[in-house]
Amino acid sequence: MNRQVETLVEIAGKSHAFPEEKEYAGYELIFDMANVKDLPARFVSEGTLLVLGLLTIILGPNKQRILLLDDIDRGLHPVAQGRLMELLRKLVNEIPGLQIIATTHSPEVVAHMKPEEVLVLALDDEGYSHCARMDEHPEFERWKDEMNPGEFWSVFGEDWVTKKDKADE
Repeated sequence: MNRQVETLVEIAGKSHAFPEEKEYAGYELIFDMANVKDLPARFVSEGTLLVLGLLTIILGPNKQRILLLDDIDRGLHPVAQGRLMELLRKLVNEIPGLQIIATTHSPEVVAHMKPEEVLVLALDDEGYSHCARMDEHPEFERWKDEMNPGEFWSVFGEDWVTKKDKADE
């Protein structure tokens, strides 16, 4: 694969660009987007590349059935986060045994989950982790029909998890 690059050289305090062609071994990933064709991967977003990698792992020849993903929303626009969650839910329903366990800080991602699927984590004052399902929140029944899970999490946060564990002791 050949690629046209520019080399900047400084001569007598002035920068000069010299075009040169460099040869690289291997292949280059090219995308066709809605408004752009033949777009090299180096020009697409990090989120696009991460989603491509995720879908390759799920649909590729060495199919993985349990995926652990940290910050599943990384590099994605909120609309794209929602579309990714819809696609992943479809794949989980269609592929036997596929499980996806993911972390997020995005209410948009959480909005696409069922409350019983959302585990809320919090640290107590001593640094210990506590975990509870969203539908265990003391106000959940009152608000479940008024807010989606992402809105619920945005309003109520995580502090209730440590308070719940202390009350259960």
